[in-house]
Amino acid sequence: MGKGISIKNISGSTRVNLSCNHSKGVLYFVNTESNWVCKDEGMYSHSLIGFFNDLFTADEQRSNSLMKKWGIYFRNDDSKDI
Repeated sequence: MGKGISIKNISGSTRVNLSCNHSKGVLYFVNTESNWVCKDEGMYSHSLIGFFNDLFTADEQRSNSLMKKWGIYFRNDDSKDI
């Protein structure tokens, strides 16, 4: 696994490998009742958008503080110009 982000679709699931010089991790995405609308190649994006949208609309202070700590921000762009 090189540095950065790599995405691998494997029959009904997606693995997103994250790495830098100092650490590495893997996000796993599997089909659920919330992301079934997307096929394999778009399922992880649908899951991430839904997750972050739910996280921010829940207005959970601890989660928002952690996101800010790590410099992660999210804006839901519902425009259909994609």
